[in-house]
Amino acid sequence: MNLRKTIFYLLPERLQQEVKDYFRRRTNLKNFEPAHFDPPKFQSSIAALDYYQCIFVHIPKNAGLSVSYTLFGNTGGSHRKIKDYQDIFSPSTFKKYYKFTFVRNPWDRLVSTYFFLKNGGLTQKDQIWATNNVLPYINFTEFVQEWLNEKNITNSLHFQHQHVFLEDKKGRIAVNFIGRFETIDEDFEIITKKLNIDKVLTKTNTSKRKKNYREYYNEETKQIVAKVYQKDIRLFNYKF
Repeated sequence: MNLRKTIFYLLPERLQQEVKDYFRRRTNLKNFEPAHFDPPKFQSSIAALDYYQCIFVHIPKNAGLSVSYTLFGNTGGSHRKIKDYQDIFSPSTFKKYYKFTFVRNPWDRLVSTYFFLKNGGLTQKDQIWATNNVLPYINFTEFVQEWLNEKNITNSLHFQHQHVFLEDKKGRIAVNFIGRFETIDEDFEIITKKLNIDKVLTKTNTSKRKKNYREYYNEETKQIVAKVYQKDIRLFNYKF
């Protein structure tokens, strides 16, 4: 082991993390160039977050791909939870970076996610998951009645509670700004002003369904969703 490594491992763990964080940021800032991602690329990039000094928590089916593509030219940190970023970034960097997300009405989000996966999703992994968990059910009503429960959504990326993406290791909501899917253009403008980025949101992977989400529910399925996603509904103040 050379002298530099010896000195590094003699440092306190917190200081080791700060040193690693410094070299990661230095490398990312040297190599990342937004113009390299035109058109946008379906790939993750922590470098983009270092470049803009922000953390975007991309909750599935909340227009996150549109946000990431417009801001970063790629998928940013992908679907990592806020507690994952606590492991990636040093405490000082995590505190410094502007952390934001978008949430969505749980009833609407469920309908969107169901049809997204039923139609194949974006990746082969999505297709395989849908084949085993979505396609066996005749329609949306049967899917909600027979599949939607706490155990199943906890083991699913796309159907997970929204709040779990935002809670840090102490269980606290740890983002600076929560935008809403329902007011995405206005909220996106707030974010771009904060980051000093002059961009207008470009919509990607938009839903093709024509009916309002409420038309897919009956009283039973409406109440099932209300029970399963009750914390999201309460925290983010949503109503059917």
